[in-house]
Amino acid sequence: MCSHFTKIHHIAVIGSNYEASKHFYVDILGLPIIRENHRPKKGDIKLDLQMGAMELELFIKPDAPKRPGWPKVPKLPGFATCVFLRLASRKPLPI
Repeated sequence: MCSHFTKIHHIAVIGSNYEASKHFYVDILGLPIIRENHRPKKGDIKLDLQMGAMELELFIKPDAPKRPGWPKVPKLPGFATCVFLRLASRKPLPI
C-alpha cells in the first residue's frame, strides 16, 4: 500500500436501480444510512452509508452507464460487491 495515504474517507459507487441497491447495501449487508438526498436537478439520488470509519456513497442514476463485463457477478449491484460480501461473511468466498 502507498505510504502517502493514511485512511480512505469514502468510496463512491454508481448504480441505476435505487430499490435494489438500497436493499442490498442496507437490508442485506446492514450498512446504516447516514443521509439520503434526492437531487432532481442532478437527476440522481445520493445515499451515504456508514462502513466502519469510511462512508460508502451510492449515486443512483436511472441512466447510469452499464458495468463492464468484469468482475462477472450477475444481479448484485456495485463495483465492490465481492469486497463487501467477504466482509459480511467474515470468511473467504470461493471466487
